Amino acid sequence: MSKLSKILWFLTLLFILATVLTFTFGLLLVGAMVVGLLGICRYCLIKKRSTSFTTWPKSSSSISTTEIIDIKRKDSANNYKDDM
Repeated sequence: MSKLSKILWFLTLLFILATVLTFTFGLLLVGAMVVGLLGICRYCLIKKRSTSFTTWPKSSSSISTTEIIDIKRKDSANNYKDDM
């Protein structure tokens, strides 16, 4: 009778362990799916919003915020002597 009791306890513990592992693995899969779906939805929303802006919004001031620097190109003939 004691052998049968030990075998039943072992099978019970094995069943509980398998159930806990399966449940944990299922939670991990569901979490990964939720994170993936949120990423896809976020990507689609950002893409959808970016198409609504065809031009840059105008700033309140008329002064440009960028500076344009015009540098003239140096002639390469002045830098090197001709050997001919």
